Amino acid sequence: MSSQPDADFVVDYMSGVVDYMSGKDRRFMVGAAVGMTTVVFRAVRPGHALVVSADGFTVNDYALDLGFVSWDEVGSIETTNRGPFLWIIVKLRDREAFLRRHRPLRRALLRLRGKSALATARINGVKLPLPVSEVAQLMEARWHGQGG
Repeated sequence: MSSQPDADFVVDYMSGVVDYMSGKDRRFMVGAAVGMTTVVFRAVRPGHALVVSADGFTVNDYALDLGFVSWDEVGSIETTNRGPFLWIIVKLRDREAFLRRHRPLRRALLRLRGKSALATARINGVKLPLPVSEVAQLMEARWHGQGG
């Protein structure tokens, strides 16, 4: 018995790889590579989980988070318990309008979250420097134009 692979097997195997890397599969692989690059970048260079400003807020907790959300795009702000943790849940007014203002690549990455997850920003209270209730009050005040 020879330890060399059968030539027909190698040819069939290689043609399968070529077929695998065509069309939709290639787009998936590119998307996965971009997503993994983002995950690694955020792991190496962590930032604040939440940044609240006069114009809106930015969620930087995970690679597929919404990112910057202006106060005009906010539909509601509430707090909730999910398991042992407190969360701030921000619901968007119009998910499609939010998506339209992003570039195509970012839009595709955001769509990976799914329709229901895209309609909300979930902010885990564990990573916040203040109690969840205080951060939610600050966000409510900024949302209603009171400055907080």
